[in-house]
Parts: sequence; structure tokens; C-alpha cells
Amino acid sequence: MLAGGYDGRNHVAVLDAAQGEAIVNEPDLWMLSLNAFAAVVVLLSALAVVLAALVRLFPAREAAPAGATASAAAVGGSTTDAATVAAIQTAVERAAPGARVMEVREVGTGAAR
Repeated sequence: MLAGGYDGRNHVAVLDAAQGEAIVNEPDLWMLSLNAFAAVVVLLSALAVVLAALVRLFPAREAAPAGATASAAAVGGSTTDAATVAAIQTAVERAAPGARVMEVREVGTGAAR
């Protein structure tokens, strides 16, 4: 090895005889950083392409939610699902036999009231 200098090969640290520590060539560090950055950009781009393909293959539904039915939409609007309406109707029936639920509406909480 050459004492205190660069030996001409890339990515090789040469010991400095005077100070006893390794000398790192700055262009090698820059190339390592640029390569890592490029790898991250390539991986994120590939993930974006995969995500775009999945979105095109499986588009979002524009209809009512999966559990919503026509009766749920009539009672509670298009955002209330059938399970919620059934649970409310069951609770009302137990609390007051013979009572009917006419409307289900969401009420804001906290300062929004």
C-alpha cells in the first residue's frame, strides 16, 4: 500500500501513515450518495406505477356502501349502512315496544353542535 495517499483504485480507503486513519475519496462518497438517491427514486417510481395499475384495475365504487340497502337509504340517507339502521331499530324496539324509527341523522359532536 501507498503510505498517506490514494492508490488509484475506486472505493478503496488507504491508511495514512502519519495520522493512522483512513482517507476516503470524496468523489466516491458523492457517487455512493447519488447511487442511493437514484435507487430510492427508481423504487418509488416503480411503486407509483404499481399503485396506478391497481387503481385502474380496481376502481372505487360510486354506488352506495357495501352494506347499504334501499331501506337503509330511505331511512337514514345514503351514508348510513344497513347494519347501523338495524342496530338502531332493534335498540328502539327493545326500549319502547311498538315504536318505529322514522329518520336516522348524524349529529355533530363538541363545538360543532
